[in-house]
Formats: sequence, structure tokens, C-alpha cells
Amino acid sequence: MSVSFVKSILQAGSTHGDSVTFALDYRNNGTTTLDTYSIVDYWPSALSFVNASPMPTSQSTTIGGSLLNRSFTS
Repeated sequence: MSVSFVKSILQAGSTHGDSVTFALDYRNNGTTTLDTYSIVDYWPSALSFVNASPMPTSQSTTIGGSLLNRSFTS
């Protein structure tokens, strides 16, 4: 199994009150089918979740930040 994951920010800079957009690129580079998998993303408490496509299946708050979880089933 060979899975790659890259998180990138889609704008060069931001100031307080700006929207910040991230892209999550994930891919199965192997030959094995991934039947069920989850991607969990963390961001600092200064940021608030607004929208995602596809939407996360759960969201939780941790000390100093938040977690988004998106589960996939093929």
C-alpha cells in the first residue's frame, strides 16, 4: 500500500479576519484498493471551520485546536 497526502494553503498570506483556504490532496499510489479510510486534519484554535467538499463526517475540538475527520468507503 502506498498512500500520499499533501496539505497546501491556496493563498500567499492572510491577516486577522481573512478567510484561509487549504487543499488536501490524497491519493492511493498502490495497487491495493482501500475499502475504508479516514483523513484527519488539525488546525489551530485561531482558525474556524467554514466549509468543505466533501463535508467532514465528524468534527471535534482538542486543546489548542480542532480536528476534522472524513471517512470514506469505496
